[in-house]
Amino acid sequence: MENFTCIAKFQPKPQKHEELDARLKELVKLSRMEEGCIDYDLCYSHDNSKFAFFVVEQFKTKEDFEIHSKKEYLTRFIQDLETLVADVSIHVCENTKLVS
Repeated sequence: MENFTCIAKFQPKPQKHEELDARLKELVKLSRMEEGCIDYDLCYSHDNSKFAFFVVEQFKTKEDFEIHSKKEYLTRFIQDLETLVADVSIHVCENTKLVS
């Protein structure tokens, strides 16, 4: 079975940078404790002079990712996104192994 990856980009609203940073750090902490979580990282980027947060998640299976997606702390964060971010993009993909 292949690993499952999600890359999410969050551009904070003005005055929401610190709150979003704290909320994302809490998501990282809780998500890393999940059984199916391989890796869950928070990254920062300045793209075209706009600050953005990136969350890079990797789970053992699609099922593990789906379990993660239903966690109360994640669904609560998603409900609050409208007040925290000016823009969000989420990319979900299944990793493939190259045959040598």
